Amino acid sequence: MDKVKRNMGVTGLRGILVLMTALGFHYAMLYDTIPASSWAGVKLFQLFYVFGLTAPNVFLIMSGYFMYHNYRQRIKNGLAFKDYLAPKFKKIYPLMIFFHVYLFIIENIGKLQLGFYPLHADGGEIRYSLKALIASVFGVQSGLFAESDSMAVNGPSWFVTTLLICYVLFFLIVKFCRNRKVEWGVYVIIGIIGIIFTFHPVHAPLLYECSARGLLFFFAGIVMHVAMDAMGKERKTQGMCMAVLLIVIMAIITLAVNHNGFTIWQTYLTWPCMVYLIINSGALQKILSFPPFVWAGNRSMSIFLGNLPILTTVSWLNLLFGWNLDYGSWAIWCMIAALTLIVGEITYIIFEVKLPLRVAKSNNW
Repeated sequence: MDKVKRNMGVTGLRGILVLMTALGFHYAMLYDTIPASSWAGVKLFQLFYVFGLTAPNVFLIMSGYFMYHNYRQRIKNGLAFKDYLAPKFKKIYPLMIFFHVYLFIIENIGKLQLGFYPLHADGGEIRYSLKALIASVFGVQSGLFAESDSMAVNGPSWFVTTLLICYVLFFLIVKFCRNRKVEWGVYVIIGIIGIIFTFHPVHAPLLYECSARGLLFFFAGIVMHVAMDAMGKERKTQGMCMAVLLIVIMAIITLAVNHNGFTIWQTYLTWPCMVYLIINSGALQKILSFPPFVWAGNRSMSIFLGNLPILTTVSWLNLLFGWNLDYGSWAIWCMIAALTLIVGEITYIIFEVKLPLRVAKSNNW
């Protein structure tokens, strides 16, 4: 397998999914409309909505797979916890904090001017409070003391907290499990715990629904890696055929039924199959390595965290100046898509490229 092609293929998938999330799911959910009226257009956005809604799950699967692939042996060889986690904090946290603070300011200014929060107002008295801002800045806004985005100033940031919790658990398991079979057993047990509390969450640290999703899908990625290590070439090919069949069936059913009632099954079956195919299929890797997909994938975190602030800013200005924007028009959708990509590029350069380099040079981290 060509490692470069595989990595580009995975990055390309991230790009496609983050655009579906930002311009499909977030747009439709928060503006309560889509820029389509024809049967084909509505069905296309239905797919965007469903795949965008559940995209964080595939990010978690891929993260688990590649964390195991890239870090397990390094941790066994003595990689320090600080050296393991610090690079991730350097890259993600400044970006996350910036959007938290920006959105906190915009929403509260909007509340003073308009008498209500400009966008994502349900639960806003808590979500846009100083308490929520402090929790969000420290990265404990989701899964530890609150469900999903209820305490997250920037709603999508729940994913960051969930992912970092999984990173910490993975490090501890690898570090302290001396027997490989015991280690694998722990991964399976955590995945089962994730399944149970995804369906039946409780209000306790790590057992909220968002945390349980993290445990399920992140450790499913690890289990996938362990299983694939034990497979021969023939069995991997058979697995690819089965994965293609399941994906086609899921796509047909998704188009044929109400997406709200089918999302959970689509999530559990489609995403693991898709990740499995990308890792093993050279043809699919080549398709997903299309430069625009890879470009978006490299900026996926900036696009993902920056999309809600953009939607909120547009909504605030629209309400403030009485523009009466038609969010159901393609022109407005294209404008917001362009803003999403531009802001994603700018914040990527500042927070994910230049700032980590500057911090590394200063030796302050």
